[in-house]
Amino acid sequence: MENSLHFRFDNAETGFRVDGGDTTFGSLEDAESWLHDTAVPNPVVAGLIPYEHGGCSLFGASKDEIESGPRRAVTSRPPTRFHYDVRFNTVEAERYLTALENALGSLQDPSSELRKVVLSRVERYMFQGDFPVGDCYDFMNTSYPTGNNFCVRNIQRDGCYHLGSSPELFLSRQGRRIALHPLAGTLSKDSSRSPEDDRRRAENLFSAAKFRDEHACLVDFLREALAGFCESLVVPPDPEIVSASHVWHLGTPIEGVLKSPDIGLAKMLDVLHPSPAVCGVPRSAANEFIAEHEGRRGYYAGLVGWFDDRANCELYLALRGMEVDLAAGHVDLRAGGGIVEESSIPLEFGEAGAKMSTMQKVLGIEAGPAAAAWGSDDSAGTDSRGPVTVGGSGAGR
Repeated sequence: MENSLHFRFDNAETGFRVDGGDTTFGSLEDAESWLHDTAVPNPVVAGLIPYEHGGCSLFGASKDEIESGPRRAVTSRPPTRFHYDVRFNTVEAERYLTALENALGSLQDPSSELRKVVLSRVERYMFQGDFPVGDCYDFMNTSYPTGNNFCVRNIQRDGCYHLGSSPELFLSRQGRRIALHPLAGTLSKDSSRSPEDDRRRAENLFSAAKFRDEHACLVDFLREALAGFCESLVVPPDPEIVSASHVWHLGTPIEGVLKSPDIGLAKMLDVLHPSPAVCGVPRSAANEFIAEHEGRRGYYAGLVGWFDDRANCELYLALRGMEVDLAAGHVDLRAGGGIVEESSIPLEFGEAGAKMSTMQKVLGIEAGPAAAAWGSDDSAGTDSRGPVTVGGSGAGR
């Protein structure tokens, strides 16, 4: 099944799938050329656009053929055994902590132009034998029925797939009308509280300057960037609290009307992507810092979804995900958060761990020892870990 699985996407409103076929594109430009030249009726391109320019995994098809029916309900995880990769994860945790320290040094330096930078870390889990990617996606899709769930084959690397449950609409476009729902500012949910009480707790904590400043950086960037494309733009003055599976976010719904229906998608993405939600402010300085301290991100914090020959689109940030490498026998989970001058290293480490839990629950594994150790202000360190069995039933939410 994995050989024919190219693209899957499901949320509460719709579902798409591309299975088989050889119409693939490694660049956004090639995909847009195909859309305008093809004889395929109602052509659409679906897949992944990376954080950096180039190296896409995109698939062309007819929209009439890719709309999928009801979700396949799967309540049991594939019985795969995972081992926490102690060596890789210890080095990665140290790298991330060094990046955090350097970021705070720059942010607190009056001579630095950096106002915000988004940093991420990886946790790796090894496996042996079969890993049924399609079954894993179906279980994730069942577990998170309100998520923006995706599974995409990486055409740049054989045997590699990207799965996730994105919390964030990056850009929706129908004709001249656009909508975005950027998120910046995250708190872990407290399962010991009632949803109402925990929401009140989040409202109180989100009033801190750290969260308000981080979110304002993102909204200010988008307001200025979209002004060049839109004849009208509606941006609420204050953010709202958004509930995700394991965390709370600050979000601002934005709507606008484009000046012209002829504005191309690539032109908009050149200006909007990557946004401060996954990069920082100013964008050039943040990208330089990320390149130095993380290297190439690839599809993490890229865009996933579809677009057509009229530049209509539904694109989501490729977050809350995992990279499955069948040849190497490992799964990489990656998450991060926005760092501003008021950020706390232990809390940022814990925030990344809380975001990873979305996919850890899908795989049936607990938080890695590094995340557990750094989950609060008064703890630090790492330890080793033995095998974990993935199996049984339940969504593990």
